[in-house]
Amino acid sequence: LLALLLTVLLEDLPRPGDSATPELDRVRIGRIWISRYEISQREFRRFVLANPQWRRGEIPANLHDGDYLWNWISWRDYPPALADHPVTYVSWHAAQAFCRWAKGRLPTQREWQLAAHTSEGRFPWGDDLPLGKSPPLNFCDAACQKPQRDGTSVPGFRDGYPETAPAHAFPEGRTPEGVYNLSGNVWEWCADASGAQRVNMGGSYLSTVEECSTDKPAWEDARLCALDGGFRCVWSSPP
Repeated sequence: LLALLLTVLLEDLPRPGDSATPELDRVRIGRIWISRYEISQREFRRFVLANPQWRRGEIPANLHDGDYLWNWISWRDYPPALADHPVTYVSWHAAQAFCRWAKGRLPTQREWQLAAHTSEGRFPWGDDLPLGKSPPLNFCDAACQKPQRDGTSVPGFRDGYPETAPAHAFPEGRTPEGVYNLSGNVWEWCADASGAQRVNMGGSYLSTVEECSTDKPAWEDARLCALDGGFRCVWSSPP
């Protein structure tokens, strides 16, 4: 019993580097730098450990909808298999706080769409889904296990992920500069506000391919902690 108690106590102690600001891979787009990948569970964990006020159970009620980090197995740990997957169940407020901690901020819709090359096509790679090739995005295709999204415009297409994919997955869908998953995987918070609403961009693993177009913003309550919602950051100066 004593050995078990000691093991539990040791597991709860912080490990070296646990709360250090992660070195996020950045890509230059015009006058800004943007995260190459969506912020991962591993990276967000460092933020939570360094900022106790953003722990599940500690975050003020007006900054989330009750589902904040709902899928974590404890206040400090995500499911181990999801370490490299984008963090989800995070409100706009939590996403903005993470980016500020990382010395950046959330992108505006215009900045996000500049990174996604929206003016050149509906998706980062162009206007159409390249059938017969490696999938360029994670959307609700034949692999999707959510019955409410059974209707998809591309029957038989299978990206291999029923839910989120690792943030570095789908290199075929990256932008010419090398930014990953701007279409699909998880919706991404942007800075734009209208009252309590904030912009989300890019669609998710629960979206049809049309909903993953980079030219269609969605507006959601800033407190929303969605199972398919994440984010990335931008910076106005080089790392």
